[in-house]
Amino acid sequence: MEFREAMERYRAGCASEEEKRIVETEVEKNRLIAEYLDESWGKDWAEEAESTMRTEETKTLRRALRRRGWKTIFLSVLLAAAIFFGATFGLVPLLEKQYWNPEESSYGDPYSTDLSLTLSAYGELFSVGRSISYINSKRTGFADYDITIQYWGNSGGEDGGYVSARLHKGELTLPMDLFQTVPVNIFAQGSYPTYTMSEEHKAEVYAQLKALPDYVQVHVAATFAEDMTMEELAAFERTLDDGYITWVGIRNAPKDRQRYPLCGMSPFSGGIVREGINEVYPFFEIKGENRTAENLEQHFKSLLRYSLDREEEGKGAGGAGDKYYYEEVLAYVEEQGVASYGCYLAAKPSEILALLDSGMFTQVWPDDAWIDF
Repeated sequence: MEFREAMERYRAGCASEEEKRIVETEVEKNRLIAEYLDESWGKDWAEEAESTMRTEETKTLRRALRRRGWKTIFLSVLLAAAIFFGATFGLVPLLEKQYWNPEESSYGDPYSTDLSLTLSAYGELFSVGRSISYINSKRTGFADYDITIQYWGNSGGEDGGYVSARLHKGELTLPMDLFQTVPVNIFAQGSYPTYTMSEEHKAEVYAQLKALPDYVQVHVAATFAEDMTMEELAAFERTLDDGYITWVGIRNAPKDRQRYPLCGMSPFSGGIVREGINEVYPFFEIKGENRTAENLEQHFKSLLRYSLDREEEGKGAGGAGDKYYYEEVLAYVEEQGVASYGCYLAAKPSEILALLDSGMFTQVWPDDAWIDF
């Protein structure tokens, strides 16, 4: 039986005992070869070859070759070089294909690698404040890469910067502070049980906002009085004066159930637009006139679907989302629709106070503040 057929049946869970034995034997063989290459990567291959040639058997062979003349020696060296380069440039790349390559780009844009898309989707779904701008990878060994990630701040309180990461044999390790999941109690109605701010605390926040001058921008987590549909959200965003939405919390479970972590999207933020992926995941990238209610829903669902398809690669981003989480949230929003219980908003104190007074918000939780020049 062909290995490909056995592998397909193995993955489908219907392989016979013989087919299982074939697949598991090949997997173990690849693992041992990969371990050998990984351990040997840092060695100087030329020195190792020279060391091997110094064995007694090789010395005897070299003496025999010298007697046969320089042509035979030349052919032998040529053959050895062919074997070396064949192993280095043939076997190694073949074995590395079983691991995630951070330089792969599946959607026709060489500047938007699968890694950058995976981290962008993860960051938008689960984190507030940072978006991925650019990713550079440097291969340092067998299926081993040093990663440099450039990000920018969505709220205006942070300009951006760089962090280092590592991808080793398909396992991604990120710095813990690159993405921070949204606190479960930051919105009053974001999950169950509810986390309503006390009246005393509300009054204190109100007084602090009122004391601030309007040249200050304040970043707040604002809870809506009622869940907003995407049509209502788009209309609300258009009413903002100097304020802007940095992240929208999306209800991911019934109101009487907590599904952690909270998730959402940043459809109103700027950044790099990578159009190629939209052909596979509609409105994964969204901007300008495309921010209609229907397209906002599609954007959120595409972030989930992409993350589900890339679930194995995305685990290193922090483990907030996994296969069952994405499947359950997708099933919920497909049945109930995409609705928001609140958002992160950057605005002047007077604009935030006006929204509180109007009843649009039931509470706001200040998160950051900076001087707006």
